[in-house]
Amino acid sequence: MVKMLALGMQIFFPLAFFGGLVLIPIHLSGDAVEKSGQTTKSINPTQFMKLTMTNVPEGSPLLWVHCLLTVVYVWYACWLLRRHFRQFVSIRQKYMQRGGLQ
Repeated sequence: MVKMLALGMQIFFPLAFFGGLVLIPIHLSGDAVEKSGQTTKSINPTQFMKLTMTNVPEGSPLLWVHCLLTVVYVWYACWLLRRHFRQFVSIRQKYMQRGGLQ
């Protein structure tokens, strides 16, 4: 259970930190929510909507940052899962060699 919580924290905290450090300024720099709210009444331009990918204008090169970070996030999570799985296998093999529960 503790290893699972540690894995969750090791995945979540760096991704949240770098995501907030990189993506929030990109989202706040856009004005797509305000422009679309003026043309149609279907989008309510709330403060939260300004923090999402919706606020980046369509066709903007900044959308590639999302794509790149998604690839980096998935790679990091897979690498971390592999590392934890190798530790688990090592612990399990030592346990089985010892004879299990005695």
